[in-house]
Amino acid sequence: SFHQGWIVTNTRFSEDAIQFGNCIGLKLIGWDYPHKGSLKEMIDKSGLHPITCLTTLKSSEKQRLLDNGIVLCKQLLRDGKILRAAHIEPERHAPIMEELNQFLGNGQR
Repeated sequence: SFHQGWIVTNTRFSEDAIQFGNCIGLKLIGWDYPHKGSLKEMIDKSGLHPITCLTTLKSSEKQRLLDNGIVLCKQLLRDGKILRAAHIEPERHAPIMEELNQFLGNGQR
């Protein structure tokens, strides 16, 4: 049976949305809401960063990777051949991998 409605977003809630959600009993999880247990905090703790957060990848490259089932930064770190398989120019591989390593704390996650 249905117990509680949830709204989860990778964006932010307005103050009005937070007040409304709390008033009607919705569980709200946004990028920076609530202060403990926000989506950003969950992603940071789990290490499950999506490739869409990488700034060195073009939108079309992100889409090709997603189409090939590559969703997480961890997947790119595990297998450098993935970039080649997605037809990303070889000269762009090093900057992309450098951003991955910086973003994920040198692969420690």
